[in-house]
Amino acid sequence: MYRILAYLFPFILIAIEYGLRLALKTDTAGFVGPTLATAAAGLLVPALALKSKTSTLSPEFQRELEALNATVRSTTDERLAAFSLLLLLSFIAAWVWALLLAERRDTVTILYFDRPVFIGLLCYLISIVVAELKEAA
Repeated sequence: MYRILAYLFPFILIAIEYGLRLALKTDTAGFVGPTLATAAAGLLVPALALKSKTSTLSPEFQRELEALNATVRSTTDERLAAFSLLLLLSFIAAWVWALLLAERRDTVTILYFDRPVFIGLLCYLISIVVAELKEAA
């Protein structure tokens, strides 16, 4: 339940911002895409941390690893962390691109979304998938 709330949180903030901007009579459409791209990058940051699998081992082996100052990690987790770093850099570039397009009031639509919103939404959906894969790793 809390993970779903965490994933929905940027959309809740967008709805609040939309309401405020509507009340203040200012344009809100230009902020949605870059906001989602920023949220996507934020979701990827925790995926960079490697998880220790040492706790799944016997207590004796854990003590031996501790004496060696070593840890056990999953290769899947290491690959996901490296992939997350590449995605993070890509999402920062996508965020800049969405910002520039929003500032220029880009009118291109992709699948019924303005291009900056589509960019941000795509980044966000990818980051949710990576976050779930990281959780399972």
